[in-house]
Amino acid sequence: MPADMICQFRVRTCADRGGDGRHSHGVGTARAVRIYKTYGGDAIQVMTQNPYRLARDIRGIGFKTADAIAMKLGIEKTAMVRVRAWGAARIIGTPG
Repeated sequence: MPADMICQFRVRTCADRGGDGRHSHGVGTARAVRIYKTYGGDAIQVMTQNPYRLARDIRGIGFKTADAIAMKLGIEKTAMVRVRAWGAARIIGTPG
């Protein structure tokens, strides 16, 4: 995977750097690489349409992390996509 593709993904998903070294959607460099490796060119679409897929598909990302990303993307706490993801995480016992 070319490094410039990862950089482009990173710029498109995480434009603003916060004081804690994370970017606007809570996606650091290492996590962005894992997301891109998992979804390739569909990574941005997956993150914006259903960030809870990250918890299902990527080891080390749980509901809490996906939920934080979703909240920063503007997904409401009462959105069905969130309710379903929370229920699935509770049923299968996925940690944070």
